[in-house]
Amino acid sequence: MIDFWRKLVLLESPSDHKAGVDAVGQLLAQFCTQRLGYHLRWLEDKVYGNCLAACSCPFEEYKNGIAISAHMDTVHAVGSFDPVLEEDDTYLYGPGAGDCKGGIVMALMTAMALKEIGYAERPIKLLFAADEESGGPTGKVFYPRELAGSAVMLNAESGIQEKIVTGRKASLIAVYDIEGEAAHVGYLTDRPKSAIREAAKKLLALEDASDYHMLTFVGGVIHGGTVATSVPGSCSLQVNVRIRDDSAVEKAIGILEEVAQTTYVPGTSCRLTIRGNRVPMSERPENLWLCQRFSQASEELGYAPYEPLFSGGASDAAYASGAGIPVICASGPVVNFQHTRAERVLKCSMAERAKVHVKVIAELPDRLG
Repeated sequence: MIDFWRKLVLLESPSDHKAGVDAVGQLLAQFCTQRLGYHLRWLEDKVYGNCLAACSCPFEEYKNGIAISAHMDTVHAVGSFDPVLEEDDTYLYGPGAGDCKGGIVMALMTAMALKEIGYAERPIKLLFAADEESGGPTGKVFYPRELAGSAVMLNAESGIQEKIVTGRKASLIAVYDIEGEAAHVGYLTDRPKSAIREAAKKLLALEDASDYHMLTFVGGVIHGGTVATSVPGSCSLQVNVRIRDDSAVEKAIGILEEVAQTTYVPGTSCRLTIRGNRVPMSERPENLWLCQRFSQASEELGYAPYEPLFSGGASDAAYASGAGIPVICASGPVVNFQHTRAERVLKCSMAERAKVHVKVIAELPDRLG
């Protein structure tokens, strides 16, 4: 499995590199059919990678099942790492080594172990998403379709030492495309219709609406203008929105739309686009119960217990939460410095976490919670 993990990391697969993500998907499809004997189903996309579901039973028979999820896409552009893969006795390094290709390998190890012991109480479904990092469009179609019939979901995101994530904020990207009127600065006789000024005013209004607990608005990218001597005729502003709980989603969308509809610089116009998953992973009692089961299983295997953690980072676990399915997140191998060039995974945590998953799944009661 370490060898297979190396192969996955060497297949660079940033979200916008469909060929790379699809190459990962094909390798996983081969593994799931040849090594596990699982049934396959794809969700194809012309722009992003194709999502893959692999099931231990025919898909129409999947009921009261266990979903284990991880994503195939990564964040760094192809060629950002030289060499792509590095390794020492303790860690494996590389783009997406832990986030989330380590989670993929751990999910496969779990499925292999369950097959080896003849586990048949509940069907197992492996979900491999294609555009988690970019907040692309496939997840909102893939997860509702494939989570139907699931009793629980275990999201094998980047693991945190002795922590299991039981709640996460939603993460939205709001894009404001603003049009003004280009003009020569030397001939101005009145306040210009500056697209950048309008973007700046909108950004200030949004960030002032943050309470940094339930709602956070932060401008991340501004593109606009051509030369310093010309009034910018167009500008694009990208704002990241973090939402802690379901109760604040409507308010967040309302603020985004109100700012889009408000004109701060006369003569400018705006178009708002919102992408990402609008549903937070709310910290529900059933998630805490599942975390407690995970911690108990870990201790019984001779490992450390786990504590629940609410994280500001978003993940695909939110889709299960939105569907009312008990879910825990960050159950994959322990990762440090994800989304950076120093990303590394604690190799010994791979098998340890897989063992805990197997024990949790094998000992789930008929009635959950």
